[in-house]
Amino acid sequence: MRDILKLGLKLLVIAAVAGLALGGVYAVTKEPIAEQERLAQVRSRQAVLPEAQDFVETEEGSGIYVGLSAEGETVGFCTSVITSGYANEIEVTVGVDTEGVITGVSVGGTNFQETAGLGARTKEEAFTDQYRGLTGDIALSKDGGSIDAIASATTSSRAVTNAVDAAQKLLLEVIEGGAY
Repeated sequence: MRDILKLGLKLLVIAAVAGLALGGVYAVTKEPIAEQERLAQVRSRQAVLPEAQDFVETEEGSGIYVGLSAEGETVGFCTSVITSGYANEIEVTVGVDTEGVITGVSVGGTNFQETAGLGARTKEEAFTDQYRGLTGDIALSKDGGSIDAIASATTSSRAVTNAVDAAQKLLLEVIEGGAY
């Protein structure tokens, strides 16, 4: 009985030390991780709206950003949409000019886990450049649109394409509503 109590006490001490260590690591890394995620989002916005020098959120928490030139003029808008891909979530950032024409698409996100060599190719410029210059309904060629899916990665290609279509329509509503 005494041995069981000693063993239990040792396990309790080990668990407490491990818990404190994990808590300390979390406290130390929480802010740097959040800052890296923020910088990744800024880089995505810059990639899809390269003419913009600064980005201002249209209203707190909306996730829709106005891209401003160095002179402070509106050059476009961008937003991110999270969609379900083949393996996990895919974050798709879309930029449009002031007429609603797509200026760029960035694919990725912190949870991006599409299959290497297949769905992961949705991040490549060869795929994302297909959206540049488009407006209106956007769909895969298999679905009556103009976007060529990545071979053997239709689920990922369709997820990205549907997200681009949804984001562009949302940004068009912002442009037409003049709520910026």
